[in-house]
Amino acid sequence: LYAYADARRNPGEAIVALGHLHATGAELSDDDRSERAIMGGLESVSADTFDAGIAYTALGHIHKAQRIGGREAVRYAGSPLPMSFSEKNYRHQVIAVAVEEGKVAGIEAIEIPRVADLLRIPDSPLPPEEVLRCLAGLPEPEEGREDESRWPYVEIRVLLTEPDPTFRHRVEEALVGKAVRLTSIVPSYPRREGEAEERALSYNDLQKIAPLDMLRHTFAVKYGGELPEEIETLFDEVMREVVL
Repeated sequence: LYAYADARRNPGEAIVALGHLHATGAELSDDDRSERAIMGGLESVSADTFDAGIAYTALGHIHKAQRIGGREAVRYAGSPLPMSFSEKNYRHQVIAVAVEEGKVAGIEAIEIPRVADLLRIPDSPLPPEEVLRCLAGLPEPEEGREDESRWPYVEIRVLLTEPDPTFRHRVEEALVGKAVRLTSIVPSYPRREGEAEERALSYNDLQKIAPLDMLRHTFAVKYGGELPEEIETLFDEVMREVVL
């Protein structure tokens, strides 16, 4: 394609390449699945793919602004807005490229002001009561600045050792009158010390496991403790209903 375009351009014209792809070596965000490399990165495109004669290569798909392969003229401008909370510390921008006589004369990163901030509370997951104490310290709307469109978005991070169906309601109550907008509650569960890595079970393996044992194991893996007696009783009732 480069040879085709180069043979047809007039003197002083520049070749600019655009690509929506995953370039080899690009830095990804922590938890955005839309950026994930697949098949061990076999689909990635090397920066060497873009001929040195291309004046500028503008890439999209990866949300973090960055150069590729150390080349000033091969770049991801990055997303103009944070696409997830893992991007809250990114510098969001657009790139202004000046081209003169077929070559890049200047590259300028223009930062985009963030209208609404992103808050992760707490920075690392804490037990429910500690999280609620953190929320109590959030600010209330300032007089004359009740415009909710500028309030920060907040992601709540909580460490659970057992199911807590009331936690979301308690969070919503704690945020009444606070100048923030709740987006999500992200639970984490402690890994038990010495816990072995799980192996995949075959269909025959699964057939040999009693449903109650499977529930006990799933609960222990997720919450790091023993299945409460009241849940076991409810499960037994459901199993009896199914059998009948």
